[in-house]
Amino acid sequence: MKRQSVLALIASALLGGEPQAAEFTSRGITPDEPFKIAEFRLEGEIADADVEHAKAALAKADLMNRPGEWDEIVVSLNSAGGSYKAAIDLALFFRQRGFATVVKTGDRCISACALAFLGGTSGADPSFPDGDALPRRAPDRSIEPGAELAFSPPRIALPRLLTTPSAAAKAHSAALSDFARLLDVAEELHVSADAIAPILEAAEDEPYRIDTVEAVRSLGIDYDKDLILGNLPGVTRSMIMNACINRYHHLQEHRSRSGFSRAASVMKEFIEGSKLLRSGEESRAFGYRQEAQMGRRWLAYMAVDKTEDEKSFVWCIFEGDRIDPGVFYKYAGTVEQLFSDFSPAKPIFAFSRSETSLPIGRGGDERTWMNMLDMVPPETKLSDVRERVDAYLEREKLVPFPD
Repeated sequence: MKRQSVLALIASALLGGEPQAAEFTSRGITPDEPFKIAEFRLEGEIADADVEHAKAALAKADLMNRPGEWDEIVVSLNSAGGSYKAAIDLALFFRQRGFATVVKTGDRCISACALAFLGGTSGADPSFPDGDALPRRAPDRSIEPGAELAFSPPRIALPRLLTTPSAAAKAHSAALSDFARLLDVAEELHVSADAIAPILEAAEDEPYRIDTVEAVRSLGIDYDKDLILGNLPGVTRSMIMNACINRYHHLQEHRSRSGFSRAASVMKEFIEGSKLLRSGEESRAFGYRQEAQMGRRWLAYMAVDKTEDEKSFVWCIFEGDRIDPGVFYKYAGTVEQLFSDFSPAKPIFAFSRSETSLPIGRGGDERTWMNMLDMVPPETKLSDVRERVDAYLEREKLVPFPD
């Protein structure tokens, strides 16, 4: 008996031990205007059986037989990590069934849990067949103020006893396999190669924390719905410039930090070229447009990039509207060309969809919702966004929204 106990202990050490599966439970249906939410909860260390636990919880909730009682399915996550393989399986399951994901105030989703979080999508369909290809669904993943979300690499699970070169090589190979699989499914999870780079570069002792504007926007994560622009008295030049550059890159699921130096270089090139051509547009690399027919509505514009063939500039058009401010992008060599198909008597939508418009973002819909996150530098901490916006409003001249 004693010999068996010792052997069992050694075997357990060599295998690294079997983690306890996370608890996956239904929290019922709660009203969250304008939608009714069927909420689930994942709590604890993620393990291989968790997809089956999620399926069991979904079946027990019996949502298909309760039409009209719910509009969305949301799973909140609170986990310090676990199996990377199981986490990616969960992410794909969430993607398949249309589970939105959220990390709530006071909760933490670390390491493997953060990978599962990336599976959050819209378009709930609890009856979607297991064997079918993943459907086209937009990301729907969010964190609340005071939540902790961080990525770190898979641990190389070396045994605690009797470590051998072959055991170490096997553990290292397993970690590399997890990395490779993450790269394989990144596109399915709406994560670009540029956005995933900091995740792959993170160290176990220095995780990639999702606590900046750049981090949430490049990964398509929603944060703090109260940061809406309609609450502001107006915007400033710096806020418009930040929004134009940030959105240009973030809508493409890229990081925008390098885009600021690129935009400065492009604007300088436009100014110098205008002087050489004597077009009189050297002061118009950034400007405003307001017509009498538009009432109090106005447009701001700026050059943010060059087209791939380097023959034209990419222009951001900021639409100043208190209810639904937005940006869209067009290409033109000059400001005169940029507004050649603009008519203040026509709907702005026609101008945003003319032949010189650039489809940016998935589905080509670049006129998506903005908020205060977009109007500050990308490295701004999420907790500092309001303070940074207030500083702009205090020290710069306002461009008012219409009444």
